[in-house]
Amino acid sequence: MVASPLAARTDRLPLDNDAAARRVEQAARMLESQDANLYRVRAYRTAAQTVRELDRPAVEILREGGRAALRELRGIGDRLAVTIEQLLLTGHIP
Repeated sequence: MVASPLAARTDRLPLDNDAAARRVEQAARMLESQDANLYRVRAYRTAAQTVRELDRPAVEILREGGRAALRELRGIGDRLAVTIEQLLLTGHIP
């Protein structure tokens, strides 16, 4: 029997800080390649660095304080808090 690809993905959820930071950096590179606003690209890179440098799992912060707790982190505003929440829980950036 072959395992479902979806099952394999959910085994790795929620994402750890390093995996989440890598995905946010990938999004920044994609935005940059699409000539997106420089400040948006920089915001994604700053958020990636913030997540990578956390001293505890970002998903713990999310579970304890919700999006508001993510917004309290350096460089993470309303939209990035939603993005990071979805990324941590689903493995995908909306």
